[in-house]
Amino acid sequence: MKSSTQQQNRYDALVRAPASARNQVAEELYNDHYGQRLQKARQFPAKRRIKRIALFRAIIGRGHGAILELGCGFGDLTYALVDCAERIVGTDISSKAVELAVKRKELWPPLDERVAKVEFKPMSALRLEFSDSVFDWAVST
Repeated sequence: MKSSTQQQNRYDALVRAPASARNQVAEELYNDHYGQRLQKARQFPAKRRIKRIALFRAIIGRGHGAILELGCGFGDLTYALVDCAERIVGTDISSKAVELAVKRKELWPPLDERVAKVEFKPMSALRLEFSDSVFDWAVST
């Protein structure tokens, strides 16, 4: 595990990176972050996280066409929104996070065929690859 000084130096590298390299530096930083948390990816979300997810679900409500989650991480919120829309897309700059989110669908057995409404894409929130007016909601935690 990295010390806080080592981690701070990594974030400094992101800030100092030229604009053309920031996306790559951020992806590497977050891939490392999620790579260190593989055990957590195999666990159901903590009670505190579940409460926050319930709040998002209550605010968003049901009956939407599409919802976008920016920075989906392990995908907990993305999966939890399946009853709120016909399509739910989780994005993260980290391809490792997206890989883990896809694998976590086994933690959500009650979703059965509804899991087909969920998709994950590695993508920077600063450079979204979607047309305008595709999503009814965009959320980020």
